[in-house]
Amino acid sequence: MENTENSVDSKSIKNLEPKVIHGSKSMDSGISLDNSYKMDYPEMGLCIIINNKNFHKSTGMASRSGTDVDAANLRETFRNLKYEVRNKNDLTREEIVELMRDVAKEDHSKRSSFVCV
Repeated sequence: MENTENSVDSKSIKNLEPKVIHGSKSMDSGISLDNSYKMDYPEMGLCIIINNKNFHKSTGMASRSGTDVDAANLRETFRNLKYEVRNKNDLTREEIVELMRDVAKEDHSKRSSFVCV
């Protein structure tokens, strides 16, 4: 990473000791990191899974076989990580934009993170 007026590589700072940080109350990882993202909120976060299997005929795209299995595996993974998971299927571009706008309006103050897959 280049040093500029607006950024610095923390590994280049002498005498910087790594700290053990603890994850959210829902999941404690105990990972030791030089820099860390605050993860001590009451909830891990929200995960939106957009599973587009079937497309409008005008796109000329065929159905994506196997995508339901992928979505189910993602759902299980993020649930195991203590995320609130919401699956959305076969959304148009406009519906995805509307979904993101709606989610952005929600109160995320008790969540550590947001994931959209």
